[in-house]
Amino acid sequence: LKVKKLLDDTVAFENDLDPLIHLKDRHMRERKTFCEGVKECREGGSISQRKSGRDNEDTLSVHQISPKKSVFSTELEKRNFPYIFGRDNIVKEITNQFWHQKHPMAEDCEIEEFQLLFICAEGGAGKTTTAAHYAQELRHAYTGGVFMINSRQSASVYHSLLKHIARLAISREARNIVRPLQETKDDFLDLIAERRNVLLIYDSADDLEVIQDLLPSPNARVHVIVTTRCTDHRLMGEGRVIRLPSLDEGAAVGAFLGWSGKGNDTSRIDASELQAVRRIVNDVQVKGLPLAIRRIATYTKETRLKCWQVSERLTIRKKPLRYSPQSLTELLQCSGLPHLLDELKLNSIERAEQFIAADLSLLQALHLTEMDKDKLKKLQERLKLDMQTPMTWDLDLEEVSRRSPDARRIINFASLMDSSAIPVDVLISALLQESEGYDREVQFQRDMGLLSEGFSIISYCEGEDTCSEHALVQLSVVKQMERLGTISSHLECLARSLNAMLPQSTDAVKRNLNNSKVMSLLPHVYSVCNHILDSNCTEQADCWGLMEVSCWFALYTHDIVTAKHLAERMLEFVRTRKANRKKESLKLSNCLINVGDVFMLMAQPKSAQLHFDEAVRVLQGKQDGKPAHILHSVALERLAQCLQEMENFDEAERLYVEALDIRRRCGGSDRDISIAMNNLALLYESSERMEMAVKLYEESLRLVRKCCDVSSLDKSTMVMNLGNCYRQCGELMESVLLLEEAVATRRLCYSFPHPNVAMALEQLAQCLQDMENFGEAERLYMQALDIRRSCERSDKDISIALNNLALLYQSSQKMEKAIELYKESLKLVRKCGDVTSLDMSTTVMNLGNCYRECGELKESVRLLEEAVATMRSCYSSSHPNVALAIHHLASS
Repeated sequence: LKVKKLLDDTVAFENDLDPLIHLKDRHMRERKTFCEGVKECREGGSISQRKSGRDNEDTLSVHQISPKKSVFSTELEKRNFPYIFGRDNIVKEITNQFWHQKHPMAEDCEIEEFQLLFICAEGGAGKTTTAAHYAQELRHAYTGGVFMINSRQSASVYHSLLKHIARLAISREARNIVRPLQETKDDFLDLIAERRNVLLIYDSADDLEVIQDLLPSPNARVHVIVTTRCTDHRLMGEGRVIRLPSLDEGAAVGAFLGWSGKGNDTSRIDASELQAVRRIVNDVQVKGLPLAIRRIATYTKETRLKCWQVSERLTIRKKPLRYSPQSLTELLQCSGLPHLLDELKLNSIERAEQFIAADLSLLQALHLTEMDKDKLKKLQERLKLDMQTPMTWDLDLEEVSRRSPDARRIINFASLMDSSAIPVDVLISALLQESEGYDREVQFQRDMGLLSEGFSIISYCEGEDTCSEHALVQLSVVKQMERLGTISSHLECLARSLNAMLPQSTDAVKRNLNNSKVMSLLPHVYSVCNHILDSNCTEQADCWGLMEVSCWFALYTHDIVTAKHLAERMLEFVRTRKANRKKESLKLSNCLINVGDVFMLMAQPKSAQLHFDEAVRVLQGKQDGKPAHILHSVALERLAQCLQEMENFDEAERLYVEALDIRRRCGGSDRDISIAMNNLALLYESSERMEMAVKLYEESLRLVRKCCDVSSLDKSTMVMNLGNCYRQCGELMESVLLLEEAVATRRLCYSFPHPNVAMALEQLAQCLQDMENFGEAERLYMQALDIRRSCERSDKDISIALNNLALLYQSSQKMEKAIELYKESLKLVRKCGDVTSLDMSTTVMNLGNCYRECGELKESVRLLEEAVATMRSCYSSSHPNVALAIHHLASS
């Protein structure tokens, strides 16, 4: 009878519909949700209720079953999202917005157009939970998959995308390659574009700039939900907005009674208790926020207090929620913004509230540098969150501390990390440093049970390797640690634990870019580093070491936003200490080099030059007749690379030679000296001084053969550089031997097809093409193209590989094949969007030449005119490449 009633309450499904996972009885007065599975839709079957946590807790648990061709986000599968009373109408509104009164579960119902929806509310209002409930209820409608991306910071986005790409990638090879951040975003969007009926959830995107280049194209059949605290409509474009209100009194009372285990039938509850519940949910510090209600309800349940007792404790702990002008003045001074005090004129409560709300009319008149903007933005975000974390939220923390000090330490460590996917092994490692003899099996599971099932402070399922914590909970814990003065010791323990799990040199960082476990730590590393800088506890060696490693990772993954933020904050901190401690020169120069590297990544060599110049001056002033430090040679090489980029070859040569001399005098390793020689040889090659380049390449290779094993990546790079140099000198036989060695070495370096192997194959194929061995060259070009496609490289990489193969066909007079490949290459490079790129001008020019050789002069002239215009946008009018394009146009 129960089965029949539930099936009657749902809409009619056709017999061949996929198994239904979530059935919610909307007519039950208790308004509780539970998950149902129908195993046999035609014949009917048993329906079992699955509960999570305690029997009297209302938690929606996610099944692992998924329909055919559908992928469900692991974030949604692993986390238990509480059912929020009074949010059913919001889920219905989202459904109506997306599906326009259609039935999304019908077999022929598909997404017709791209739609963007913003769920806006203050922290703790249930934005993520509402989006998760919508995704869980309509998961069958999204046959292309449901993907949740943690968008709190760029590193969180990066890690989420890597996980989704690993699940979506067709080839195993594509899952093993970690790409720079922008390429990772492009790869994810390319994979999504190939699917239909997809739901994307960008969670906690409070800074909408983090996801601005992650939205699919308007032609994609995708629904996008963005949960955010941002309220600026101008940043939301044409997206629709749903604002989550606070729960009304009826829903708030029902939520409190359900979460506190007192039952939903108000007729069985004492009138005085019911009145106390109303006082609690209407309290100005609770103000109908589901997160606040749940925390106080679980505290009531665990302590077994009467509701009137809890209400009294809330009354005792009330504090004013407004910031005074005096307190804001102190915060601006501590945040390094005292020069804004005169302009802001915070002389009234109203003016202070305008500042906290980031009122544009107040801020537009300010003359702010980029660094001031970053500081101001961070301060305002902290103030907004601080307004939502009242002292009443410390009630359950104090009770946890009383029951288990170790459980309280777990909360402290978790609150200093990123809020999502907190690694359990890092928590245990940090905990063992403060609690010797801690039982990581029994005691840890008991403490996590207290925090998750008892007080609902942390979301965790037994046996999982990660947990999560709400950002507002984290902020309230951090504030309490700052008041108690314990934050520094906790940060030191976390830094020590993370350092033990991370590589500690630039070379080791490069080798670990394909290590998924290491990459999953990055969001937490960046979060800990920000707390270290905020708390001024950088004196500890582990803390400073962690910040350096995190900066290297951000640089090598091309996460420019994070790298710039960390490098500039580290530099600012060291500069403030420079007047007090002369021994900070090494740290200062290191920070200057990191900031310069960021500007080089941003293609701003002039800004990079200023920082590299200062680093060189700092290190020269440190010597005072003493031997030069090895870091001095690093700064000189960076400055030389910058000048080389600006085509100042003479000064770059002088600096490279000086850096090489310092490495030799400092007793640098053979490997370091060989790398310095290789850099100088590359300069000679780019300035067409081939004899000097060959001599240095040979000496560099001799050193690297001496110190590296046969599968060394450094060795393969230097062998390939020397082989290319021989090819440009016309010594093709010697070049072929070296490039064959480079291919063999790179295949030993990688156990799976890798783009670096494809690069070596292409260099060898070009050499064989020069020798007119077209058959072997074609075979190698095809291998390289297959590798790039199997690795799911960017369109730009594949277009270059196609262009190389087309050149081969053009050289061997196979014009039809050449034109076909040139067109495919040009289509891909146009898709990248940069119409002034050098790659596009080269491909257009090659296709124009091919048409000219085929006698189609009109089409050739049109393409070569475009190539000349694009070349002029890339180079100065006197550049040889511009002259070459004009020559080809004149020939047509």
